[in-house]
Amino acid sequence: MLPLIAVLPFRAMNADSIEASASDAALGDWLAEEVCRSLCRSNLIAVISHWSSRALDHRTVDVTTVRSRLAADYCVAGTMRVHRGEIILDADFVDTVSGRILWTRQFAGRASDYLGRCSEGVVEIVRAIGGTLADDAIKHVAGQCCPRHCPLDFLAGRFS
Repeated sequence: MLPLIAVLPFRAMNADSIEASASDAALGDWLAEEVCRSLCRSNLIAVISHWSSRALDHRTVDVTTVRSRLAADYCVAGTMRVHRGEIILDADFVDTVSGRILWTRQFAGRASDYLGRCSEGVVEIVRAIGGTLADDAIKHVAGQCCPRHCPLDFLAGRFS
């Protein structure tokens, strides 16, 4: 079974005021959608539709809700803020079973050229997710015992 990942819209914040603008909120949503689309290109993971993830109220959502409502094993969530002409994206990759943050990354750039560079941030997020899932899979498989008459036992001459 493939690991199931949900990408929540990045919550827009504004360091210069209390409320983020509607355009900031749309940008945070679009960036999450781009991460979701990039992850969908892999045949090693399953990705929850961005529309389904968007339906959760990302201002108050918690990991338990993501797990129960979307049945996701992992979740990408975070914030996006605009400050002094710079866009700053903070992304977390979370194990929804344990609630543990597996990694956190920050991407920043001038607002005027951020959209052209955002693909770099999306690629970095996708690579980090892939690396984390690969590491977890290797740890999981390394801890498994071979079943009776495992091909490895036959190769090693250990069979009964």
